[in-house]
Amino acid sequence: MQASAAGAAGRDGICDSGEVCFYYNSNQQGSVSDFTDSVGSYGNSQPSCYDFKGSGNGKGKCLKNEAASVTNRTGKPVTVYYNSNYQGAIQTIPAGASVNLNSTLKNQNASHRIGDGGSSDNTQPPPATGSTKNPYRGAKGANGGYTPRAQWLKDKIHQQFPQIQCNTYKTGDRKSDHYTGNALDCWGPDSERRKVAEWAKANAGSLEVLYIIHHQRIYNIARSGEGWRSMKNRGSASANHTDHVHISLQHPGNEY
Repeated sequence: MQASAAGAAGRDGICDSGEVCFYYNSNQQGSVSDFTDSVGSYGNSQPSCYDFKGSGNGKGKCLKNEAASVTNRTGKPVTVYYNSNYQGAIQTIPAGASVNLNSTLKNQNASHRIGDGGSSDNTQPPPATGSTKNPYRGAKGANGGYTPRAQWLKDKIHQQFPQIQCNTYKTGDRKSDHYTGNALDCWGPDSERRKVAEWAKANAGSLEVLYIIHHQRIYNIARSGEGWRSMKNRGSASANHTDHVHISLQHPGNEY
């Protein structure tokens, strides 16, 4: 969704109630770019880009990839995205908060969504087929294998999403949930992986899911109120989980 004409007309470089405000410098310093609406693309150059309008450093520059801090006065969470069209790494700004953008998003901001709650796109979890209640108790299993509850979830995902294949692997990391047989890595088309991630998030309690990682974001049931949270760039597609979904299950060896 792009900013409305009325919202665009009200942009005056002053951070008013009801607006999300981007600052050119850290700690809410420098010129301000203020919005009342979500914007999927800031534009790349003048005169068509959304720019910094307030007085101070950065006035007149395009907002894209230039913001360092944010104040959220909208009354709703605001999610800032690395890419246009609400894609890529995210940072969600709680209502009423004034924060510096993290190292991933600072000067790498391309869109924002108001009231998003931390989702990276418009993907909605599909309705579940059959019960989502994991019938197996938490347990530790074999390194590179599956506990009964992990095997059940693996089969459930394949039933719900036939294009997705989940597996695990042996690891020397004793802290890894793969080591105890309580983790899945799920592979397939990106659009289907997004559905899996949202489905697992929506049903985390009954599925006995501890956390999910996908597209450099993490959802942890212990911090469910924060939705998806952005993660640091780890360098590769696999490490950033942009090519697969990682799902860890609750079990006696981890904290939940």
